[in-house]
Amino acid sequence: MQINMKKRKIVFYCGFPPPIILYKIAKSLREKGHHITIFTMAEETQFNLEFNKNAFNQIFYSDFQFSKEFFKNNLSLKKIASLMKFLFKMKTINADVVIGLAGNNWQLKIAHKYFFKRLPFIYFPYDILSLFHNSKKEALNAGIKKFELNAEKYCFEKLDGIIHKGDPDELNRFNELSFYKANLQRLQLSFFPYCSKEFSVYHPLEKLSKTDKEFHLVYPGFLLNISENFNEISDTLNKILSQKIHLYMYGLATHISKTQSKDYFSNTFKEFLKNKYFHLHDSLGPKEIVKEISKYDFGFYWTYMFDYPEVKLHTSNKISTFLEAGLPMIYHEDCKFIGELMDSYGLKVPYNKHTLKNLKNYLIGLNKPKLIENVKKARIDFDIDKNIPRFEQFIEEVISSKSN
Repeated sequence: MQINMKKRKIVFYCGFPPPIILYKIAKSLREKGHHITIFTMAEETQFNLEFNKNAFNQIFYSDFQFSKEFFKNNLSLKKIASLMKFLFKMKTINADVVIGLAGNNWQLKIAHKYFFKRLPFIYFPYDILSLFHNSKKEALNAGIKKFELNAEKYCFEKLDGIIHKGDPDELNRFNELSFYKANLQRLQLSFFPYCSKEFSVYHPLEKLSKTDKEFHLVYPGFLLNISENFNEISDTLNKILSQKIHLYMYGLATHISKTQSKDYFSNTFKEFLKNKYFHLHDSLGPKEIVKEISKYDFGFYWTYMFDYPEVKLHTSNKISTFLEAGLPMIYHEDCKFIGELMDSYGLKVPYNKHTLKNLKNYLIGLNKPKLIENVKKARIDFDIDKNIPRFEQFIEEVISSKSN
């Protein structure tokens, strides 16, 4: 049943700099007349304030971080004062609903218990930690803190609704797949990282392959900062580069500052920098990166944690980034739901560790013009503005449930 959506005061809380999925949701809601506020536990230098003003009516940032690097290098009385002002504003904000985006579940637990408990509070787990590991012991050994896992369970059980960006059936299978049981809230919404007309490239750059007749793949964004994964990354790179396929990386490291990331990637991929088919670039802003990568042939979706349930059920911001750039996406066949989604749009381009050795011949055999045509069609359907009414309706359901 369609619910009449009032113009609401919507607050987002984010324990890290606001990701692009949050920007797109906020801007689409703001354009429909809602008042959008964000509280972000981030330093001013970590995100583009002017850019985010396009999406949010009000932006409050802590200018403070709970990290070893921050406490070692940046802590000051001024920073503490900024945090206190930030927390006071949280305590006194007037809102109809709060949506907490995890990253840091422990922050959401505290935000709910001590700042927003009087308000309807929706949990938006950016990634579901317990589905990225097969046991609690494995998660703890990987560096996940026990209090973070406990906070995730708290958020699933105590908050008033759940938004997730994976397979619509993902939460229905949670207690089957997770290493702990949870009494999940019944109000749930599956909401993908959709495209935005603001970022879509309608006049792409000229393809590099038009000149050299070679394939050019691109990977932009986050790479897991765990050294054990490098063997898998290295093996994948060797198989691609040995076929004389170009691979471009616009790397983003989340465990260090942006100024340190260039040295980090240069050192990590040192052995590949001598190969003329490997190209390492600095990360770019969300608008700049989409235009930049439109000159390549395919997006490459990197996955190397094949044993974990979340890999089979999740989606990724890369889907919208590649669609906005006009690129078909090559993805691992173990990404089951991503495969189903791409197949529904006629964009099925999977690989596995065996077919990766013959990737060049596989790409030669694809109907590239048809893929590009299907990308353009998919971009129309996979659009944030087309899907935001479901988001609005979900907010109304949560508010109504909280008041009853």
